[in-house]
Amino acid sequence: EGTAERVALHAPYVLLFDQRFIEVRHLENSRLVQIIQGAEIRCVWDGRAVNEGSAIMAQDGTEEDIVQEPRVHAVMNLPEPSGPAGRPSRCIMQHVFELFPT
Repeated sequence: EGTAERVALHAPYVLLFDQRFIEVRHLENSRLVQIIQGAEIRCVWDGRAVNEGSAIMAQDGTEEDIVQEPRVHAVMNLPEPSGPAGRPSRCIMQHVFELFPT
């Protein structure tokens, strides 16, 4: 269990961000679709600045016509790499990625 620190909408899904995981749920029925685990996860862009003139769904409402462009970007910390002689490194490595429906 966690607390959503940020919510992003990418039809037909809603993404709930916690520092330890991303919960992906179907928008219409709230059914859990996927959990993406990680460390220090943050949503860095959720598409809110995208031109709202582009339709998310076709007029007939079919899911096949949903725009599949990546509109949610996130970052998570990677496990700490070992330095020389097995000492912990001082660097923090991060993985930046896009989330999009498949």
